[in-house]
Amino acid sequence: MSVVAVVGNPRPASRTHGAATAAAEAISGGREVEVVDLAALAERVLVRDDADAARAVERVLAAEALVVASPTYKATYTGLLKAFLDRIGTGALGGAPALPLMVGAGAGHALAVDVHLTPLLLELGARVPARGLYVLEAELDRYWPEGNKSTGMHTIVADGPLSIQHGLYGCALQCMKKSADHDMARFMTAESGRPYFHYDITAHTEMLPSPSNRVVLTPERDRWGLHRPSAH
Repeated sequence: MSVVAVVGNPRPASRTHGAATAAAEAISGGREVEVVDLAALAERVLVRDDADAARAVERVLAAEALVVASPTYKATYTGLLKAFLDRIGTGALGGAPALPLMVGAGAGHALAVDVHLTPLLLELGARVPARGLYVLEAELDRYWPEGNKSTGMHTIVADGPLSIQHGLYGCALQCMKKSADHDMARFMTAESGRPYFHYDITAHTEMLPSPSNRVVLTPERDRWGLHRPSAH
C-alpha cells in the first residue's frame, strides 16, 4: 500500500511535517511512504500549469491512502493546503482512505480537524473512516523534537538571566540517529506510557568550558517534569 502524506505547512521541516510523516509510517505497514511538502511548492500551487504542482497532484491521486496535515491557522487549515487541494476535482480521490491531521498550540481548536478538514476531504472523495487527529505542539516538542526528524540540529538556549550572568549563548545538538530500541527509551516508554526515543548526538556549543560557565542540571523541574539547566 502506498501512503502519501500531504503537508500544508508553509515552513519547511516543520512540526507538521514530522507528525504527518510519523502518522503515514504508522499506517503504512512498512510499505512505501511519500511526502508532498507544500512548502517546496509555495505560491506555485496557484499557477495552473506549474509542472511540479501537477506532479504533486498526480502523486496524491495515485495514493492508496493519505495523511493530510496542516498547522492550525486562525482556527482552521492553511490557505496553502486549501489552494493545493483546490487543484483536485470533487470526488477525484475515489474513496481512498484518508487521515486528517492538524497541529495546534492549544486544545481550544481541537475540533477544527473534524469540523473543517474532514469535510474538505470528503468533498474530494476521500473516505475518512475515523476521527481526525489533533496534535498539540507541546507534545511534538517533547516527544518528536524539531518535527521528529531522525537527524538534524536541535538548539538549546540558556534562559535570559543565566546567559547574561554567565555569558552562555546556547548550544546545538546534532542528532545523528533516533531509535526506540534502546534500553533507556524502552524504560521511559514503559514507565510513562508515552513514546520516548534515544538519540546519538554531537554537541556544538558557543560556551567555552570553564569553571565559570559549566552547565549543570538542577533539582528544579520544568512543567514537563524535566530538569532545568543552571550554570556555575
